[in-house]
Amino acid sequence: MTRKNAGGSHNGKTAGDAAVTWTVTATAQMAGLNLITYLTAYLDECGRNGGKPLSGKALERFFPWNAGPEDLQAWAKPPPPG
Repeated sequence: MTRKNAGGSHNGKTAGDAAVTWTVTATAQMAGLNLITYLTAYLDECGRNGGKPLSGKALERFFPWNAGPEDLQAWAKPPPPG
């Protein structure tokens, strides 16, 4: 149903969104991050930002090449059980 509503592979925006998602997740994996932990941290921060996407320094913190060692260590761990 969603594929029909979104236009499937014939929708350029859908293809672009998929490319961004794959790029972000592949970059996180190459940096040794746990995807669930990393994306949860990012989405939690978006929630603290009024439910809006991050920008500027707040977003740059989540680029693995800009992240501090503490963040990288935290994001590499598996999510807590439950």
